[in-house]
Amino acid sequence: MDQGRPRCDQAPDVQSCEDDSCTVEHQQALDDAHLRQYAGQIGLDLQRFNDNLAQHTYLERVRQDLEGAAHSDVHGTPTFFIDGERFEGGARASDLYRELLRHL
Repeated sequence: MDQGRPRCDQAPDVQSCEDDSCTVEHQQALDDAHLRQYAGQIGLDLQRFNDNLAQHTYLERVRQDLEGAAHSDVHGTPTFFIDGERFEGGARASDLYRELLRHL
């Protein structure tokens, strides 16, 4: 497991969350109990969430994503590639939009 991303093997089970602010704001509190709390706070189906957590439903997908990130020398989020050029910026949509326009 990546020491910089505690519990990255479990966090993907919150995958149906549209924004990962819970896990970003609380990176040191990603044990199962906290993940269940965050899932409840964002209104996820807790039975489905608990099943996904117990079965590691998204674990292989996340491992593949981590491997792809390492292969691309990506060390953080958000990171985008636009026409093969790396874009590492803030999470603001306006920054990404500006960068996309620059490449048109």
